[in-house]
Amino acid sequence: MPLIKYDLDWVHSNWQSEGCDLWEEAHSNDFFWNRMSYVYTMDIATKFFKKINDSAYSSKCDSTKTAVRNTLDNHWTGEFMYESTNRKQDGATIHAFSSFEAYAFTDQKVAKTIKTLSLTFCQ
Repeated sequence: MPLIKYDLDWVHSNWQSEGCDLWEEAHSNDFFWNRMSYVYTMDIATKFFKKINDSAYSSKCDSTKTAVRNTLDNHWTGEFMYESTNRKQDGATIHAFSSFEAYAFTDQKVAKTIKTLSLTFCQ
């Protein structure tokens, strides 16, 4: 349990920190894929800690999940979801949708993103 909390505590403290993308080619403090993974993980952690009667840590995880989730719509351009400001059209967004289920998005946003990226990459 201490190791699990240690890793989760890193996310609680550092989810807004700069990091690199999936392929380690770009740096940003706001990658869509990373944020989706944090929402997914914190959702599982919230449920887990509630189940083992650690309501304080469950609440901490739920709070982080909500804070991160509230930033995800900032990645919507009106036409597609983007990965980061320095890598707008990136397959990592589709990877995030498929890996972490469409946690915060309508089918329309997912479909528009797939359409935009398909048109971009097919050229």
